[in-house]
Amino acid sequence: MTRSMHQGATGKHKYYHEMKDGIEFSKDGSGRLVYKFWVVDRDANNYTEVVQDARTLEILKHQSHPLSEHRGHGSDKLREPPAQPILAFYRDNQPDNRGRRLADILAHGDDWLEHTHDYIQWLFPLPEPSGSNPRAPLLDDEAVDAFRSDDVMRHRLQQAYLRMLSFYGLRERDGSVDKGANWDDRKDNWATMPTHNDLRITRILRSLCLLGLRADAEAFKACLLRLARDPECDFDEQAVAYWRGATAAL
Repeated sequence: MTRSMHQGATGKHKYYHEMKDGIEFSKDGSGRLVYKFWVVDRDANNYTEVVQDARTLEILKHQSHPLSEHRGHGSDKLREPPAQPILAFYRDNQPDNRGRRLADILAHGDDWLEHTHDYIQWLFPLPEPSGSNPRAPLLDDEAVDAFRSDDVMRHRLQQAYLRMLSFYGLRERDGSVDKGANWDDRKDNWATMPTHNDLRITRILRSLCLLGLRADAEAFKACLLRLARDPECDFDEQAVAYWRGATAAL
């Protein structure tokens, strides 16, 4: 079963935005069922495709690249293998799918960071697709290895982490994380009630561990667990449980 969505005609039989998703049999002849999701965005010149095993949810394929580099109807018919989007983004070779570079995102104020929902997946990528931003890049073994062996990319990842700490009213000092000078201004935004930031924090913890910054993740988690006992805070119990486990199996 496949669902299709189209928006806005650009010419004969073409739309500026097309999306399809559904369950189908794998084309490798194995007979297994796969979930396939793809988006053609002619306005943004982007092609994105994700294929998952429908039973195990294993990511079998993920690609996101300029539509101009994609030809024919098959997902493998490319003029040349595109660079990993997340690696190009962190190497400052190209922006994200919205035209934003890492430095642009980190320079935004707290209000923008709070109300914009499609940047966090670029700052802190994971192997699993995001429901709120299906066009965000996914981690695979190549990307993980690249981060772990590249001091510059890990430094930039750490800068993204420190920016988010400030967003939460926290600071890092001598390997420990605690309340920062702006804590009173920021705590009501996330620490006194359940918010979407609970999921963001889980993502940050997991991504840091996967990409070689486990010490930072553990310091952040330790701070969160201390705050969970702080009378100023009112964290959702399930969120705290996710934070506890976010680094355990990585």
